[in-house]
Amino acid sequence: MKVRLDLAGELDGELDDALVESYPLEDGATVDDLVKALPFASRVALTSVNGELVRPGERATRRLDDGDEIMILPAVKGG
Repeated sequence: MKVRLDLAGELDGELDDALVESYPLEDGATVDDLVKALPFASRVALTSVNGELVRPGERATRRLDDGDEIMILPAVKGG
């Protein structure tokens, strides 16, 4: 299965464009599986699938389907 990633903020440019357009995952993968596979997993704050927010506590049960679009947002720093 392949999904499309939309990396926001400081995460934009962290992955090769080909991976962003078509990120490979095992069938039955969850949002949590995806986040853990990313090299910047520790910086992921929010995720959405096809425009629907997936809270951190829901990531382990939210299954992904082929062609889903996942937006990934980093934690915002500032002060």
